[in-house]
Amino acid sequence: MGYYKTSVRPLIDKTEIAAFHAAAMTANDVLFDWTALKIPKKGGAKLLDLSYLSIGIDATADEQGFLFLFAKNNKVSIGTPHAAATGLIDRDQIIGSCLVSNSDDTAGVKFGPDQNYRFCSASIGNPTGQGIVTLGDADSSDVDTTTNPGYITIYFAVIALETTNISTGVTLNQVGNQAATTVATTLTTAGTPANECLRVGDILIAGDEAEIGTVTAVTNATTVVVDKVTSALANSDEIYVQNPFVFQFGFEV
Repeated sequence: MGYYKTSVRPLIDKTEIAAFHAAAMTANDVLFDWTALKIPKKGGAKLLDLSYLSIGIDATADEQGFLFLFAKNNKVSIGTPHAAATGLIDRDQIIGSCLVSNSDDTAGVKFGPDQNYRFCSASIGNPTGQGIVTLGDADSSDVDTTTNPGYITIYFAVIALETTNISTGVTLNQVGNQAATTVATTLTTAGTPANECLRVGDILIAGDEAEIGTVTAVTNATTVVVDKVTSALANSDEIYVQNPFVFQFGFEV
């Protein structure tokens, strides 16, 4: 027996970003549809623990509980992100589930200059958990024998248990707007201090779906450097993080 730890930071589709910009997600809405998760192929794996960093609203920590579903494949969708889960999931597709409630968060833990992230975790099988989740082999078509031999791909999807919002409150503050460019660019912002919401490695997108780029530096409360600006930005556009959640999984293999 051994222990395997892996993390996934999925991208939120730009149409879902626009939906977030229009309104917060309500309980039982799909946060992510099936997302790939690689684990060692050793006749199965047992999920021992999972945790995640959950971005706050406008740099204020927010408690967010999620239901995690695990599947052998991604052939049947669980529904449209930012809408109620409506997928007719194949019973042979599902291999486990786990619920992490907002009461499982670690309050008072700070990440950066402000407590803008909330850390949630659960030990699978503890008295407040949902029991042991046993993950068997994925579909044979998903066995990765090329780039990652010895690993299989399973999938996880996430459903929100309550109102969920990823608004940053950071807005572009440039009278002349911002043209698209392929080179490193400094953005001037207003609203919520950028250094309380944004981090190096964040992939940015505007609420109107205009794609930006990856943060390379956050100089101060009003200055953000990105590697490019894919689409032109309008002054006062709200800036969102397209990869706001970091999910970590620990397996016994």
